[in-house]
Amino acid sequence: GSVSNTRAFELCAHVDPTLTLVEFTPELGRAIGAMWAEEAIKEVWRRRSNFQLLETVGTFLDKVDEIAQDEYVPTVDDVLLCRVRTSGLVEKRYNIHESRFVMLDVGGQRNERRKWLGFFEGVDAVIFVAALSEYDQVLFE
Repeated sequence: GSVSNTRAFELCAHVDPTLTLVEFTPELGRAIGAMWAEEAIKEVWRRRSNFQLLETVGTFLDKVDEIAQDEYVPTVDDVLLCRVRTSGLVEKRYNIHESRFVMLDVGGQRNERRKWLGFFEGVDAVIFVAALSEYDQVLFE
């Protein structure tokens, strides 16, 4: 990469990945954009099924300069493309046409599966949902 890309990589390398909230400045946006433009990064992206990279990341990286602006407001599509990994159990109850439904969203990782067993008593149906875009991904665990 160029000298400016070296600076971009240094700037991004100093972002703590454990932070929930990072000050996403236009400078950081430009640095991420410079990295995203690198051919080596594009090659990693093309091989993303070998890693745990969410399919929607590319959409956000394609518009990182826009996202980094102070006046940026997420679109409906941006919100729909976001994902929060399920940990533990999330329960939602629905009544549809006088039928009661209980949806249990459980984390799919191996360490989460032991939590499932207690929820199958009295169950009439089980629906497993998986993203079609993840059929060839390497298992996270």
